[in-house]
Amino acid sequence: MLYATASSAQQKADSLVLDSIRIGKKDSWLNKALKQGIHAIKTTPADTPRRSIKSEDIYKKYRDKYIRRVIVKQLKFEERVTDTTRQFAYFGTQLMNNTHVTTKEWVIKDNLFTKEGDRVDPYKVADNERYLRTIPFIQDARIYLQQLPGYEDSVDMIVVTRDIYSIGGKVNIGNPKHMRVTVAENNLLGMGQRLELTGLLDQDRQPKAGYEVGYRKGNVAGTFIDAQVGYSVIYPNRYDDKEEENTAYLLVEKPLVSPYMRTAGGLTLAHRQSENRYARVRPDSQYYNYTGHTIDGWVGYNIAGRKLLASQVRDRRFAAIRYGQTYFDEVPLQVSSAIDLLFNDVQLALMSFTFFRQDFYKTNYVYGFGVTEDIPYGYNITATGGWYRQLQLNRPYVGIKADRYVVSSRQDFIRYFFRAGSYFNHGLEDAGFMVGGSWFSRLWEWKRYKMRQYISASYTKLFDMVTSEPLRLDNPFGLQYFNSPLIIGQQRISANVESTVFLNYKFLGFRFAPFVNFNASLITPVAQPFSKSELHNGIGAGVRTRNENLVFGTIELRAIYFPRKVEETPSFRVTLTTELKYRYSNKYVSQPDIIRWNMDDTQ
Repeated sequence: MLYATASSAQQKADSLVLDSIRIGKKDSWLNKALKQGIHAIKTTPADTPRRSIKSEDIYKKYRDKYIRRVIVKQLKFEERVTDTTRQFAYFGTQLMNNTHVTTKEWVIKDNLFTKEGDRVDPYKVADNERYLRTIPFIQDARIYLQQLPGYEDSVDMIVVTRDIYSIGGKVNIGNPKHMRVTVAENNLLGMGQRLELTGLLDQDRQPKAGYEVGYRKGNVAGTFIDAQVGYSVIYPNRYDDKEEENTAYLLVEKPLVSPYMRTAGGLTLAHRQSENRYARVRPDSQYYNYTGHTIDGWVGYNIAGRKLLASQVRDRRFAAIRYGQTYFDEVPLQVSSAIDLLFNDVQLALMSFTFFRQDFYKTNYVYGFGVTEDIPYGYNITATGGWYRQLQLNRPYVGIKADRYVVSSRQDFIRYFFRAGSYFNHGLEDAGFMVGGSWFSRLWEWKRYKMRQYISASYTKLFDMVTSEPLRLDNPFGLQYFNSPLIIGQQRISANVESTVFLNYKFLGFRFAPFVNFNASLITPVAQPFSKSELHNGIGAGVRTRNENLVFGTIELRAIYFPRKVEETPSFRVTLTTELKYRYSNKYVSQPDIIRWNMDDTQ
């Protein structure tokens, strides 16, 4: 078994690309350079496993030089960002090129926070390259810096991108009576806009047909503010997920896309109203009638001084405040004034303080199928405090989250995490803590196959439960795909082991990765001693596939066997998931919030 080649080979290949960009004028010299220079990267093509490199390393030799001009080069679907000479043209790529509207050049430039006239900061340029890869309609991106003869104090910045094919959709047929179809344009007119239409046809529903429409604009007017608005008459209701809620919403978010940015924040406005559209199959006594509203906003500030922002020190301090309110004009009769996580009025006022330093390695074959992936290394610690009100229960809250990301000398990717939080009401209430970690092995190669090993483990414990949701198994910290609502508890120990092999095979642009998995969870029921804990495990195998040119997420076919029989839960299950969209976390900060014990809020 062979390990990945050294990072110096990749840096040398990138250098050869840049050294060739010296001739001609405007796009003529760039096109020739891309053909001649990127040809040299054939020594380390994108689908060959290679040792991960720090994102900023290749830019350090240009530190403090002026950026003379910015040039954008957009590739076709058969070309690779790392090697345009290795083209994979077939009928599908020709069809995509003919029906796709390429992202406008001004849209790419609006997403640059390194501009003409700026001095080169290696970390800031690396942050910008990574950020481009997070944009939903960009498949991959590279930023090259080139110093030309006669311009010793300046460089040209070449931004090379390749789009994802933006037209997408999905069909969900739950049973012969139920069909849901979604069609989306994820880069409308090449202007960074998303328009999505969903239609529903259900024979048990009245009326049988329904619809949902949503519109999103990323980076409005170059402000890095994303805005989204939508309306639905088929949104799943809050009780049993029947598609009968009328919902209107507005979401505005400004993420912290770089540690050099000053501000971040967000706003959510939503109105929801249920309507019994399944009366023919559900008695009125089982219908939960409600009308509710949500107002939730937060704002944060990077308190690093100007000198710190301009220095090589990457440690940051970020302060944020949040106020949110969810209230109901009409509450289901079944709930009335009882404590209920879904239908109680809630108000919160929280403040958080985050210490972080997060840089990245460039690698591949972690979650993706060969495209560039950005793996963080560094730390992130957030302390949160404030006030939380549910019905008439007013309580202060304190919580802390800590994450440590490590890339070992052998190129293993490791994450450690800790969570703790509690309300206070004559002592601790709804308190808990969680500790755990995960490990991705270095990429192994054997002949034409590539493999990674993944291991994760966590321990969670809740105390003095009053209103908090009990621990479940149907989440990343439990036993995924085990959906029994009967298994809940206040203590959980879980472990997961998975081996994935990436095949060097492609069919119509789709690549394949078979995997085997073992997952186990030990859960202690509420108010029971540890001796009453129950062990549940699952043994599974399957295959994932994805065409990195398409906007669709990863498709996964999985078969799982649960040795322990649980009422209403089959021992053997086959799942087909068509919209997996997972990646290694690359968020610097997020809104102040309470700790969630049944979800991984870093994803």
